[in-house]
Amino acid sequence: YYLNAASIENAHYNLRLDLDRLAVATYFSELCECVINEEEPQPELFDLLASMLAALCRDGADPALARVFFEAKAMDILGFRPELSACSACGGELSDRAWFSASAGGAVCGNCRLAQTDSRPMLPGTLSFLRHVLDWDVERMNVLKPAAAVMEELDKVWRPFMKWHLEKTCRADWFMEKIKGHS
Repeated sequence: YYLNAASIENAHYNLRLDLDRLAVATYFSELCECVINEEEPQPELFDLLASMLAALCRDGADPALARVFFEAKAMDILGFRPELSACSACGGELSDRAWFSASAGGAVCGNCRLAQTDSRPMLPGTLSFLRHVLDWDVERMNVLKPAAAVMEELDKVWRPFMKWHLEKTCRADWFMEKIKGHS
């Protein structure tokens, strides 16, 4: 394929003004590039990318929250939506105390957690937050104000989930971690 001409519709200028936002936007683009196969269009993923770049440009946008929204919605589009309403191992009810297992595909109950060697405990607030992220439109992203403990816990349960299902990592992910270490 050859591209003869192009024009910029939205340069997302505000992303250039904040290194954290720029790093997250770069990560979004790289993740899309990693998961899209040639000759296989992904219009839903492209629309998600466009809406998330616009959301990152808005005043008060939280790059960490935007990252969680993008990843969760992208995983859903790609067919890897985590099970959060019942135990992903046995289908049973989840109690207030749940665990998360990347290999099982989501939340697991207390009975199944031991069989899932990668299961990690999850706060009820984290489970509720993930449910909202998956069900809400990107436009409502800034309504959520997760506690710091929820965001920390997401790093421990969500990263392994993505690595397990995508079997890929992005260079921009490493870059964001490097920036976070210097903040």
